[in-house]
Amino acid sequence: MNRRNATESEHVILQKLPCRLDSSFGGRTLRTSLTLCLLLLVLSSAVVTPVGAVSQSEAQPSSDGEWKHHQSIVIFRNDDIQPYYRQPEMRAVDQVFVDEGVPVTQGVIPTTADGAILSEGQLCQYIRTQSTTHPDTFEYVLHGYTHNATTTFYGGSEFGDVAYATQYQQISDGTDILESCTGERSTTFIPPFDTYDNNTVRALTRQNYTAISGGGWFTIQYYNESEPFETGGMLHVPNSHSFVKDWSADELYTEEELEEAFDATHQNNGVYVQMLHYPTFTDESRLQTLRGLIHHMKSREGVRFMTLGEFAERSQQGKLERVDDGWLVWESNTLTETSEPELAEDSPAERPEQEQVTEPLAETSEEAPPKSGFERLYAVVLDFVKQFVG
Repeated sequence: MNRRNATESEHVILQKLPCRLDSSFGGRTLRTSLTLCLLLLVLSSAVVTPVGAVSQSEAQPSSDGEWKHHQSIVIFRNDDIQPYYRQPEMRAVDQVFVDEGVPVTQGVIPTTADGAILSEGQLCQYIRTQSTTHPDTFEYVLHGYTHNATTTFYGGSEFGDVAYATQYQQISDGTDILESCTGERSTTFIPPFDTYDNNTVRALTRQNYTAISGGGWFTIQYYNESEPFETGGMLHVPNSHSFVKDWSADELYTEEELEEAFDATHQNNGVYVQMLHYPTFTDESRLQTLRGLIHHMKSREGVRFMTLGEFAERSQQGKLERVDDGWLVWESNTLTETSEPELAEDSPAERPEQEQVTEPLAETSEEAPPKSGFERLYAVVLDFVKQFVG
């Protein structure tokens, strides 16, 4: 019997009780019975479900998974992947992300000023191998067309202040070249020099792109936004910090400076997009700075690593929600082929065969949850009253 039907039955009993008392009992019994009725009413008002309370199963989507809370989200963005240029440095940086098990979005330049096409040479073979061997680590996306500054828009830009038709054609050609290399069509765009304009967004949207990642310093000036935002049918995910402190001096930020920048975003429950350029990691000490930063991020509670593409996809599918104290991410419970469920200490599977015990199943279900103390006392009093009206 559900709670509503039970309440209706109790009301019927209470309505019958005065008639039975008037016709069958004396004053002492009447006082005793009225006292029991009063107790029954008090208990009836106490055993209720709080207003607005929703069970966990009702609050979650029906698919196999669960919402997990994270304090902040971290995205690594590695720019300037290109043919023939400092390949040892590129592989060394890639290996750091493989070793640490942290995903990274790789911005690929499809063609260079000297005419080198991405689909030619060994780089595409390397990219395909990385994508196949480490599918959860590497995401390859379009990073401009030639990476040449063609205007002075916000200090220099390949796309800002360029005619719409030109932008559209370069994005289309670059997307085709990258797809022929990686085997997958890019839906995320990283503009060179971190700058772009509304025509860039328009051209990307018409070619089914869903996300763009420019500079945080730029989006503050151009859009008055620094956190991820949507406009023009596009999700904008600005970068938060660069590894390079001074390009002319070839100087990187120290590990401490990078950690402080991340900590500020983490404390504010934000999205931290760390931009880096693999050609600048020319020695082991610089690689160690990258490792140290990743270790520092991992040491903080509630950090969720993503690629730009995953962030955009989850946002579109309703599997990523911003809340007051961080982010809710819908995580699938499906195990991968290489993963195994963890066993608790002294679980039956770990005990010697003669010590294994079969635990009895609880005699409860969603239809019949265990009764609280109030409900048990309520049932006893109700049964007693029924004897008078039975």
